[in-house]
Amino acid sequence: MDDFEQRIEKLYIKHYDWLFRAAINLTKDVKDSEDLVQSLFVYLLEKRNVKIFYKDTFNLLYCHRFIKSRFLNKKKRDSKMYNTDWFSEGIEDEEYDTEMDNDIMLQYSLVQLELDKLKNTKLWSDALIFKEYVESDSSLNDLANKYKISKSTVFLSCKKIKSYLKTIIHNPLVN
Repeated sequence: MDDFEQRIEKLYIKHYDWLFRAAINLTKDVKDSEDLVQSLFVYLLEKRNVKIFYKDTFNLLYCHRFIKSRFLNKKKRDSKMYNTDWFSEGIEDEEYDTEMDNDIMLQYSLVQLELDKLKNTKLWSDALIFKEYVESDSSLNDLANKYKISKSTVFLSCKKIKSYLKTIIHNPLVN
């Protein structure tokens, strides 16, 4: 865990309750408050925003402004959405199609089988990079830094495996 992640963890442990109470005072709803505080921490982890930290202290005012602006933007978006006439037209409660999940899982397993068949070929390293790129939230830069190769090499590896898979199987996950 790097220094930034340790600071985020310390912020979470020390100030989560305060941020949550501030969000409840703003939203008057527990679920929305949890979502707002969670979106704050996700934002900080994704952006790695150094403004939040000054030495070992945390800029709680920044966090509170983030929560407040996120809530106000959501409230504004929701009010615009529900005030339009076209929004309510034609909306019916549809049941979720679980068969679609089964199809997706079947397609995913087919891709995994095809990738495993490449184990003893020269495409195996490309297949590993493609597999990690698809299964994780890593960007091309993250994978390039992890394997100490260029971003273009990662991109070309993924492209090569995708084109190989397109020739082998017809799969919406590959297209």
